[in-house]
Amino acid sequence: GVDVKLGLPVKKQEILNFKSDVFSVVREKTGSEVETPVKFNVKREDYGGCFDQLSPLIGLTVCGEVSVPLDGYKVLSPAYGPSKASLRIEKEDESLTAYHFRTFYDNKQP
Repeated sequence: GVDVKLGLPVKKQEILNFKSDVFSVVREKTGSEVETPVKFNVKREDYGGCFDQLSPLIGLTVCGEVSVPLDGYKVLSPAYGPSKASLRIEKEDESLTAYHFRTFYDNKQP
């Protein structure tokens, strides 16, 4: 069987946070490195929103944001600029402290 308990101690919980950047790194004669962010002249697309249709049933809202370089079929390649993505859950019911999922399978029963 499976027994999973998911605690919800805070109102907003970040599930995923991803960010990529592109830098030019130059080593000086002194041996120190200088990092400079590379600037891109590429169209960007930003998307974001929340899924709250199940909130009355489960007490949670799922939200996310994505920002990516978009240049035809060259989407999401680090060579075309930085990208960001995030996913979080937000409690709508303050009394909610955890979800407990439990399932068992008995293969001896037909």
